[in-house]
Amino acid sequence: MNSDHFLSRVQKSGGFTDTRAAEGVVAAVLTVLAARLGPGTAGALADRMPAFLSEALEERPTGAAERYGVEEFCRRVGNLTGSGAREARRDVEVVLTALVDAVSPGQLTLILADLPRGYAALFGTAEPHWPTP
Repeated sequence: MNSDHFLSRVQKSGGFTDTRAAEGVVAAVLTVLAARLGPGTAGALADRMPAFLSEALEERPTGAAERYGVEEFCRRVGNLTGSGAREARRDVEVVLTALVDAVSPGQLTLILADLPRGYAALFGTAEPHWPTP
């Protein structure tokens, strides 16, 4: 998926009036996602993703991933976009469901493996079933 198609999908799904608004939401969601993912996962994804998606992942803070749940994830996106809790959650879901189609199934598995239960719903997918040791 190229950047124009991705941004068009986000713009339409999110009801944004223009591409610039969609770009701002995409940047906010990917910035928060990068901070939440481990550095190895964020870096590996950035290396395999189109440039328009990899930039925010490459700019993640150094060090270990920050640990927080879905509500805090959405709150942080809302802080970056200036939106309330419900709007931020909708924005997160719009971007992450579009991301599912922009990455390979292996990349999606890598992302979900690095996130705790509850995040899969933001991607519009079921929780992965990992084997128990």
